[in-house]
Amino acid sequence: TAMLAPEVKGYGRVLDSAPLVAAAGEIELAQAAANSSAKEFTRTKTLYSQGENASLQAVETAEAAMQRDQAQLAAARSRLLGTWGRTLAGKADLPALIHALALGEAALVRIDLLSGDAPAQMPATARIGPLSGGEALTEVELLGPAPLADPQAQGAGYLALWRNATLAPGTALRAVLATSGQPQKALVLRRSSLVRHEGGVFIYVQTAEGGFERRLVTLGQPLSAGIVVIDGVAEKD
Repeated sequence: TAMLAPEVKGYGRVLDSAPLVAAAGEIELAQAAANSSAKEFTRTKTLYSQGENASLQAVETAEAAMQRDQAQLAAARSRLLGTWGRTLAGKADLPALIHALALGEAALVRIDLLSGDAPAQMPATARIGPLSGGEALTEVELLGPAPLADPQAQGAGYLALWRNATLAPGTALRAVLATSGQPQKALVLRRSSLVRHEGGVFIYVQTAEGGFERRLVTLGQPLSAGIVVIDGVAEKD
């Protein structure tokens, strides 16, 4: 047995990162335009103050262009923030993350919980994996709450980053989130006890008659001592 933090199950899906890549590109272009117009305003204003070849109208035109470009930059940043959330938009390594997403070296995942399963606090960790229950789940980086609610689940939603993943957008996943609370007892089986067959995971349990029966089990979190078994075996077996 092992003592594990309480968990709640949810479901996830791989998001299309193209809109995020486009939004980051829009900000980069808006930033370049804002920098250029700010320099032009400063240059024109300096020429005007020194009585050189710059009119007051040129100064006002340059100032208007600078304000327009700054407004467009602020709007682009607001769209990124409103669509993808504060944590993702504020990541210091966002350009590197955008590059990894564009190359398919990472995947952006949305995890949703049903309304009755939503935890009171931000989960500590998250693990995701294929819908088939035979494979162990992989821990991913939680980025923070999703800025928009899922219209069907109407519960808590989170954004997560799955690095070294090449999953297609729209891929459905199962997810497990570790929540706050008292640790719970879990059963752990050594990996050598597990038999994989036709997409399922089985164990052989000794019967009272001295034989063995095969049981389908549901795997949970992988540990150094083995893998947590959620269903299919009891501690007395």
